[in-house]
Amino acid sequence: MINRATAASIVFLESISLLRILPCLAEPGKTIVIGKPDRPLTVVIPFLAALRDAINATWEHRHQLKPATDKKQAPRHLDVFALLPQTNCRQCGEATCLAFAVNLILGNRLLEECIPLQRDAAYNERRATLEAML
Repeated sequence: MINRATAASIVFLESISLLRILPCLAEPGKTIVIGKPDRPLTVVIPFLAALRDAINATWEHRHQLKPATDKKQAPRHLDVFALLPQTNCRQCGEATCLAFAVNLILGNRLLEECIPLQRDAAYNERRATLEAML
């Protein structure tokens, strides 16, 4: 699960240095830009190929797909709170599970910070529901 708090830590490519800008001889009016990424892209190529394959497979089956246009309601803090252990153990750093639920909704906390939810197998179903909601 990726949220605003972790998005900044997963950046693969920081910059691309521009090496050359040339006119395109094959298509006048277009420009060729040559750059060098700050990291080798060999690690990313398999992921990009898998993404291309997924996009193409979706396009091939587009006649079988129905767009989901229903508006989803954002989870409310009380809905999240109802699925938390409600022990008020403070292991997450919040005073109560309700405060933790509010901060989850706001993106200030991660679900993984609720220790009882992660460690106790009795909460597996609740955790899966919360992961799908958030």
